[in-house]
Amino acid sequence: MTPEEVKLALTELADETAKKSLTVVAMGHATAVAGIAAALPAPDAKAIIDHVIGMLTEARDAIGDMK
Repeated sequence: MTPEEVKLALTELADETAKKSLTVVAMGHATAVAGIAAALPAPDAKAIIDHVIGMLTEARDAIGDMK
């Protein structure tokens, strides 16, 4: 492989790893929030979950804009 091919392959691997890592982190946060929300009254829990989903969506969009 040429140095350019190696660089391209490593870049693709790093991009895929970053995407999967972000997915795992987002799912972990969502699980934690769901666990906390389970102990709250339904309207409060829904408000918290909606807020967290909004924050995660904004973070995903910001990461997409950085690429």
